[in-house]
Amino acid sequence: MKTPKIIFLLVLLLFSTPTVPAQTQHNSDSYRLIVSFMSKCCGIDQQAKERLDIWLSAYEKKKKVKLDRKETHWGKEGEIDYCLKLTELSVEDQKSFVYVVSSLLSKVKLVSLQENSPCKKDHGE
Repeated sequence: MKTPKIIFLLVLLLFSTPTVPAQTQHNSDSYRLIVSFMSKCCGIDQQAKERLDIWLSAYEKKKKVKLDRKETHWGKEGEIDYCLKLTELSVEDQKSFVYVVSSLLSKVKLVSLQENSPCKKDHGE
């Protein structure tokens, strides 16, 4: 059964505090992290999206915070961007958050992460 292994991995990632280079928000139109779920033919990787959703929910409960997340749907196969400003978090927590999300999704082929960028799908791009 894979579910307990996934939950264990998510909990392990949730409580890790890695050291990564500092990156800060550049302007008010910038989002600290943008996670894009893309598709080539047959929809997005639903399992990867579900893993991220579960982790985000656990993170919010642990930190007792509600992250301001803009979800922008685009394309015809369920493509979606999660645009997160992360202003609810300290700079250290933002760094840790970005590191864990990138680790969680590092092996997923059709997911991209951008930092300190505008939520492009908002601007008709």
